[in-house]
Amino acid sequence: MFVVVYMALPFYSAYIGVYQSHAGMSKTMIGLVGSGASAAMLFVMPAVGALTDRARDKNRVVFYLLMISSVTTLFFYFGYLLPENSARLFALIAVCVLFYQAFFMTALTLLEANGVEMLNDRKGRWDSGHIRLGGTVGFMVSALIGSRIITGGRYGRMFVIMSFLCVVCALMIRRLPAVPGKARKKERVPYSEIIRNRPFLVILLLQFTNSVGMVFSRYYNIYLTDAPPNGLGFDSGFVGLLAFFTAALEIPVFWHAGRIRNKIGMRWFMFIAVTLTSVKYILFSLVAARVPILIVAAFTGFSFVGTHFCTINFLNDHMPPKMRSAAQAVNGLVSQIFGTIAAGAFGGWFADRYTVPVMLRTGALITFAGGVLFFILFGYAMSWHDRRYGPNMTPLGPGADIPGKPDSAHDAP
Repeated sequence: MFVVVYMALPFYSAYIGVYQSHAGMSKTMIGLVGSGASAAMLFVMPAVGALTDRARDKNRVVFYLLMISSVTTLFFYFGYLLPENSARLFALIAVCVLFYQAFFMTALTLLEANGVEMLNDRKGRWDSGHIRLGGTVGFMVSALIGSRIITGGRYGRMFVIMSFLCVVCALMIRRLPAVPGKARKKERVPYSEIIRNRPFLVILLLQFTNSVGMVFSRYYNIYLTDAPPNGLGFDSGFVGLLAFFTAALEIPVFWHAGRIRNKIGMRWFMFIAVTLTSVKYILFSLVAARVPILIVAAFTGFSFVGTHFCTINFLNDHMPPKMRSAAQAVNGLVSQIFGTIAAGAFGGWFADRYTVPVMLRTGALITFAGGVLFFILFGYAMSWHDRRYGPNMTPLGPGADIPGKPDSAHDAP
């Protein structure tokens, strides 16, 4: 299932900016569209998170979100009926980006959260890293195939494939065991209580600065395909190859992510991850040949694993069952939305006004600064939390009782 749903992701994450640029949109306009879509998620994600915690089956909510995403991607295809560089085409793309990000990204967040919950409830040998690497395999396969599918600017094909993959994943979800919501039907979601978790606030700080850097880096794929002197002039197939190499080293790291966290602690794991991300942005801004770019992508791509794996498992471990989906929604707001709103339009203007390499270096500085602040503050936050509530407690009651959690043992200052 993770293989299938993540096969749909690289078509969007790697090529949507290139498609928008091909349609005639400026980088500033692309940034504005991304910011608007993220603003819509401000309303969708918390509402869906609260609904999911009350649902009889959380997976059913994901099913409906994926079906909506499938319909949305087909509307992208209708853009080929409109003339390039036209207001109607831009409006259609903006609406489709808004709906796709609001529903597909929310579905992806909840799907992973449900997977972690199912694994921890069964207390088997596998952890979330083991099943999530299936997503990396799907991402790599799709990135490699996608580079051939859209050769020559034939982007319409990828939207049909994305729609099909969303439907297949939705049908697979319907066959999974139910994951019941733990909140009562009329119980209000106390978001103020969620953010009283000080370690979570420090994580959100890291997620915000990391997301700003990621927003800046999204313009790199456009830079790769733009003709000199504004870009490197590579074909769109190279973008898919780059996505493949970026994900390659995620497979062994996801497989051993639980062991790495237990060995070095969550704080070090996440700090190393964001440091590697910063190094990647700087190196991308300096190299201009195909092979060095792919080498940089291969050796720094797994930096995503540290922040992703640790955050999802932290929330499952330190939030009461009835509020896990809501907490994941708050994390999604910060990691996927706030950074995009803050940096989306500004990032497009910055790329148009200066250059993408300068923009990448700026993103690297912001990302690394957030990592340093996280490293300094997280240990103190965990110590305060454990002294006040106990290692397996939250402000709202018991969290997950999972033996061997490394957070307090390794992350205290």
